[in-house]
Amino acid sequence: QIFWFGDLNYRLDMGDAEVRQLVAERRWDELIKNDQ
Repeated sequence: QIFWFGDLNYRLDMGDAEVRQLVAERRWDELIKNDQ
């Protein structure tokens, strides 16, 4: 059996539109910088 504990959601310290734009541009470095 496997048990998962904790908050498994990704959280970024930026707005939704900005996140979507960075994903579309594949700018992973910017997303990682804003990871909480």
